[in-house]
Amino acid sequence: MFHMALAPKPGRHYIPLLVAAATLLTLVIVPLKIAGYGYLPPDDALRHAAKVISGRSWQQIMVMRPEITIDHNFGWHKILGAVHSVTGWDTDALVVFSTVILFILVTLSALPWLRRPEAWLLTFIVMSPTGLNFISRFMLGRPFLVTTAVLITILLAWGNRQDRPSRALMIGTTLLIALSVWVHGSWYLFAVPLAAFALARRWRATFALGVCWMSGTVIGACATGYPIRFVVEQLRVMRYCFEGDQLLQRMLVLEFQPFDGAYPVVALVALVLIWRLVRRTWSAKTVNNPIFILAVLGWVLGFKVARFWLDWGWPAALVWMTREFQEVLENWQARDSVQRLAVATFAVVAFFLGSTSDLESRWTRNLSIEYLTPDKPALAGWLPGDNGIIYSDDVRVFYRTFFKNPKAGWRYMPGYEVSFMPPEDLRTFRRIQRDYDNMRSFEPWVRKMRPEDRLILYRRKPPGDFFPQLEWLWATSDLWIGRLRQGTRS
Repeated sequence: MFHMALAPKPGRHYIPLLVAAATLLTLVIVPLKIAGYGYLPPDDALRHAAKVISGRSWQQIMVMRPEITIDHNFGWHKILGAVHSVTGWDTDALVVFSTVILFILVTLSALPWLRRPEAWLLTFIVMSPTGLNFISRFMLGRPFLVTTAVLITILLAWGNRQDRPSRALMIGTTLLIALSVWVHGSWYLFAVPLAAFALARRWRATFALGVCWMSGTVIGACATGYPIRFVVEQLRVMRYCFEGDQLLQRMLVLEFQPFDGAYPVVALVALVLIWRLVRRTWSAKTVNNPIFILAVLGWVLGFKVARFWLDWGWPAALVWMTREFQEVLENWQARDSVQRLAVATFAVVAFFLGSTSDLESRWTRNLSIEYLTPDKPALAGWLPGDNGIIYSDDVRVFYRTFFKNPKAGWRYMPGYEVSFMPPEDLRTFRRIQRDYDNMRSFEPWVRKMRPEDRLILYRRKPPGDFFPQLEWLWATSDLWIGRLRQGTRS
């Protein structure tokens, strides 16, 4: 009778498979649901799709300093180009593909390494109130998410290993890093997780991972066809992004500015550590491991540049929290228990409803954007001419206009990175940033304008009569287009 009472009930052995399948299916359905709203991300995903459709180099799309010669997201454009060749999709469809496939890639990257995949969803749910908007970040459709997926894989595959890594693990890691370098670039940033392993005094793993990093960088760079230029120019670009006369932190793009400390996340981590003390399961390994140290390292460096936290510290915090929840679930529930099925059901439903809700119009805000396109009669004669230049003080002009006009014959200044502009134009742009309301700051650009050029500004009010040689069109609710008056020379 005793053995009969302990015998598993029929069907219980399907519970682990059911939980894993439900978790995987949820992570696939969520981005499809969000895409169904008509969602489009605000920035880089738009220009990646447009570049593929345009068939042109960045030098032909933007006015750039001559030192910038390569495509820093070479592999991603090759992938999107292959998709476009097979499907014939336009820019909108390519952006939807980017957001959906990269969300799935980064969220599924953890599942093969977890014994309790529902812990991954629980981490997302618990992290949601911290204000990180991680779902929105995972839906950006940008190639940095490939690097995030590689990082999550490395942390989970290497994080607990005390022995010498296997040959298969090193080969796999090398190829993943090569993929990241080929798709995303920024090869030098893998020094951050390597430093975390060193700070944890995991010397064997540090050396082995360093070999994988160097080998992967070489392979990824060689795959671009110009390995030396690719490696060197990535470092040059990093330097350009922080150069400028009297550069203020507020002039940098948001991800290059310092972050606010993410103190709700810090409080949550502290609560988890206190919970360990209460449960009397404290161990030095809880914090003395590469995953926790990387989270702390990214947090500290985030006070200088937010991307250290967003791209390295925060994913490490997600992985660390997931491992904590997994340990609790394993100690609390049998892997085939009904209680586990109940918790997993809660995690699936809560994650789906929380991530797909259109909170504060986060998934539909783009539906009200008015784009500049030649098919609008009111814009006849107001868009740039062939070989013209669009001057602007707002990179949204580039993202939105290039996205809807990928084959147009004009160029943009600035494009997706303001530091790529020629030095004299970058100085003009920085002056505009310092004194935003002073239209006289635009004077160097206005003096250079030709009949085919345009000055396009986001302003609620008319730009004014500072430049009598310009005439203006109120193109959308908050966008003005300026051009030289007929018969006027700049």
